[in-house]
Amino acid sequence: MLSKHTLAVFLTGAILLAMPPAYCASKDKSSSKSKAGKSSDAASTSVTNSDSEIRAHLTALSSAASNGDVEKMASMWAVDGVYIDADGVQTSGRDAVQRRFSEGQAQGRKAAISLTPTSIKFLGPDAAWSEGTVMRQSSVGMEPSTRFVMVLQKQAGKWYVASATETPIANKNASDHLSAMEWLVGDWSVDGASKVRMHGEWTGNKSFILCKFLIDKPGQPQRTETQIIGWDPTKEQIVSWNFDSNGGFGYGTWTKRGAQWVVTMEGVEQSGSRTNAMNIITLSGPDKFTWQSVNRNIDGVPVADGDALVVQKSLKTSSLTTDRVN
Repeated sequence: MLSKHTLAVFLTGAILLAMPPAYCASKDKSSSKSKAGKSSDAASTSVTNSDSEIRAHLTALSSAASNGDVEKMASMWAVDGVYIDADGVQTSGRDAVQRRFSEGQAQGRKAAISLTPTSIKFLGPDAAWSEGTVMRQSSVGMEPSTRFVMVLQKQAGKWYVASATETPIANKNASDHLSAMEWLVGDWSVDGASKVRMHGEWTGNKSFILCKFLIDKPGQPQRTETQIIGWDPTKEQIVSWNFDSNGGFGYGTWTKRGAQWVVTMEGVEQSGSRTNAMNIITLSGPDKFTWQSVNRNIDGVPVADGDALVVQKSLKTSSLTTDRVN
C-alpha cells in the first residue's frame, strides 16, 4: 500500500488545460447580459470548487491508506492516474496503482497516515493542485515522512488524483527524534521507604540521553544504575540500554501513548536469570511523573507488580553530575 517511506501516494507531472478564448465585451445590452451571466457562472465555479472539497478528498485518501483499504484508495485515482514514489519509481494507471498498494500492504507497510496540505490552488473549473506533508505514525506519534505534490481532476462532479509525487524529507538526526524526551533532562528524586536520585543529561552531540541513578533500599547495599536512551533507525523507535553496579544489564523499547511512555524491558541479572517487565511512565507535568513496573517475571516465573513511585524534579543539582560520562 505504501512506499517504503510511507503512503503510496503521489505525484509528478503537470496538467495543461486548454482554456476557452476570452470574449470581447460588447456595449449593447445583450452583451452586458452575457457578461453578467459569465460572471455568475464564474462565481458559481468558485463556490463549487472550494478548498474543503480537496481537503475532504485528502482526508478520505488518508483514512483508506491508514485502514489498508487498497480498493478504496485506488478508486480515488483517475483511470490513467500516475504515482511516483520517494525513490522515483513511477506507477501508471489505476489498476497498476492498486497492485502497488496491495504489494505494500502484503509487505506489512500499514500505518496511520495523514496527508496535510500546505497549499491548494485551482487551475480551472475541473483541476486543482495541492502540496503538503505526508505524516506517518511512529513510536512518538505522527511525524513528517515525505512531501507530496498532487494534481486532481474533477470528473462527473467527483475529484480524482490525476498524478501524485512523493519526495523525501531530509533524514532527521537522532536528537530530532529524542526531542520528545527532553523533559527527562535534569535532576529527579523519589523519597519514601526507598530513595532514588536520578540525573539526566544530553550526551554524544544530543544523540543520546544519559541517565544515572543512585538507589538506596532498606537493608540493601547502595546501588547505581546507568541508562542510555537513543534512537534506533532500523526500528524507527526510541530504545534504551541499562547497566547496574551488580553486573546486570537490560534493553528497552519506548512507545508513547498519550501522556504515558510504555517501556518494554528485557534483561539479564548478574546470576544469569532472565527478566522481563513493562515500565509505565505517566507524565503529570514538566516537573513530575509516576513510574511503575508491571507484568514482571524472572525466568518466566511471574513477580508481583512494583509500587507506583512519584518522581519529582529537583531544583538542586545532583551529586551524580560530578561523575558524568561524555
